[in-house]
Amino acid sequence: MEAEPMARRSKHEYLRVMWQRDQRASRRERSALLDEVTRVCRYHRQYASGLLSRPTPPKPPVRRVTRRRPTYGAAVIRLLAQVWEASG
Repeated sequence: MEAEPMARRSKHEYLRVMWQRDQRASRRERSALLDEVTRVCRYHRQYASGLLSRPTPPKPPVRRVTRRRPTYGAAVIRLLAQVWEASG
């Protein structure tokens, strides 16, 4: 049975921790860390190596949610006004 893939934000948090560990690790430990990152995040080894060798840890993406303002037509506004007046 295959596990569910990690969420993008979870990967960034995990990579931030692994980046800090990688900065203090010896060459042998780095190889083991890289193996773990490729297994957990399901990244190719070369891509994971590039992420961990950056000068600063990867930052999580900013999630922006844009929402449309509700728009009502004249008929709906008249109906709502009637309901509002009837309810007191």
